[in-house]
Amino acid sequence: MTILSGVSGHCQPGQILALMGPSGSGKTTLLDLLGDRIGSRRTQGSVLIGQHERDAISSRKVISYVAQEDSLLTCFTARETLRYASQLSLASMSKASGEERINVALEQMGLTGCASTRVGDPLIKGLSGGQKRLLSIAVELLQGSPILLLDEPTSGLDAAAALHVLQHLRHVADKGHTVVTSIHQPGSSIYQLLDSISILTAGKQIYFGPTGAKAIAYFTNLGHSC
Repeated sequence: MTILSGVSGHCQPGQILALMGPSGSGKTTLLDLLGDRIGSRRTQGSVLIGQHERDAISSRKVISYVAQEDSLLTCFTARETLRYASQLSLASMSKASGEERINVALEQMGLTGCASTRVGDPLIKGLSGGQKRLLSIAVELLQGSPILLLDEPTSGLDAAAALHVLQHLRHVADKGHTVVTSIHQPGSSIYQLLDSISILTAGKQIYFGPTGAKAIAYFTNLGHSC
């Protein structure tokens, strides 16, 4: 069974590429392929990073992946979560350098004001849903990877929280990161923060290119005016 076919595209440093399409269109599968989370024996085609073929070693060094479901320890504060993650992934870094990177990640995701708040759960009052999503992103930013992949970062959030998450991702991209995210039915305010989109349906790509006038003209020519 072929899940994806004829999909191609690119994303430059400083840009946000959104993978869009209805449920079951192949967005998460494509994201998993880009993140080297699917065995190569099951795929055909090429994934290039900086004009070089991606391999397992290079993907671990330059790609960070944020899953759709948050996997955070509810009894930890935001800062303790990042400190714990840094001890696992940045063991060779000095304590002072690790703390500096933690502070930067908190600031990038707008979590400095709630750094001492517990993650929380139904029994422990803690971070909001949007803040938890931002904390999951901050955990991956600790590694300093230039490429950030995110699976439905706005899933389950209200419109305001979803916009807040994308605004921080926009800041991350503006710092020089390459951001690729799957997203379902973004509002116009979120759509305006994107640089390019890849629209999938039934595993096939029906559009890849910049947002804005070019995308509108493309679909208008096909009889689907905005």
